[in-house]
Amino acid sequence: MNKKIQLILLACVFAVPVLIATVLQTPWLRYAPEETKNYGQVFSPSPDLASWLPSDPAEATQSGRWTLLFLGRQQCQQACLEQLDLSLRVWQAQGTERERLRLLYMGEAAAELPELDSHWQAGAASTPAVIPAQARIVLVDPEGYAATWYGEDFDGSGLRKDVRHLLKWSKGGR
Repeated sequence: MNKKIQLILLACVFAVPVLIATVLQTPWLRYAPEETKNYGQVFSPSPDLASWLPSDPAEATQSGRWTLLFLGRQQCQQACLEQLDLSLRVWQAQGTERERLRLLYMGEAAAELPELDSHWQAGAASTPAVIPAQARIVLVDPEGYAATWYGEDFDGSGLRKDVRHLLKWSKGGR
């Protein structure tokens, strides 16, 4: 009898969490968290930008890197240059993980910006229609899908935390 009770208790240890998860996902009790940890706006569904992003032959050995895409719309004025600098500092704050994140500037005036140092790669002048007009920064996953976007008034600390979280939990670029 003692062995039977042990077997039943062991089965309950495994069955109860499955039962609770199933109940929480039913239409009557669908669980959704009140808030999320991300600071950017999540794309839903995620648009495929792989064919639109430039490829660099030097990165052939480092494929699978995340991309911080900075959208420099029209002329890049003082506020834009400050955001560009903030984006570079977010990249630098990643420490050794920053090699898994490439910086890509998309905009009409890429050739005219001395602030685009060797860390930045210049891309096309146009922006795909699937990216919101108010977006300033887009994080693109290693497979080329847009993950999150940040407006012109983005918080550098929030962007840094999102990038650190994504690099920590993704295996791309390792």
